Formats: sequence, C-alpha cells, structure tokens
Amino acid sequence: MEQPKVNQLLGPALKSLYDIEVHLRKSTLEAELRELVKLRVSQINRCAYCNQTDSQMKNLNEPGD
Repeated sequence: MEQPKVNQLLGPALKSLYDIEVHLRKSTLEAELRELVKLRVSQINRCAYCNQTDSQMKNLNEPGD
C-alpha cells in the first residue's frame, strides 16, 4: 500500500493513540507501569508487531548475548 494512503487511513487512529499517551504521561502512573499496561493491551489485542518487538527485547536481555 502506498505511504500516503496508509497515512490517510491511519492518521486519525495514530493521532488518537498519541493523545492518549500525552494524557497518560500527565497521570501519576509510573513509566514502567504504563509500558506494562500497553504491553498487556497489545497481547490481548494480539498485535503481532508489538508482541514480536517484545519477544525481540526479551532476547536482548538474556545473559550471554
């Protein structure tokens, strides 16, 4: 899919996610807890991108790497 078309389709959704992040950063939740919540939401929604990224990050933290 062409990038302008992707931006047209996802622009409003990404703006909404950004607005939520701005609001959450102003809350009393610690950064680590915010990240855990986002990770859990991505697991529940079965976000392949998020779950793959999390899996890759776990591999980076394994001893001996």
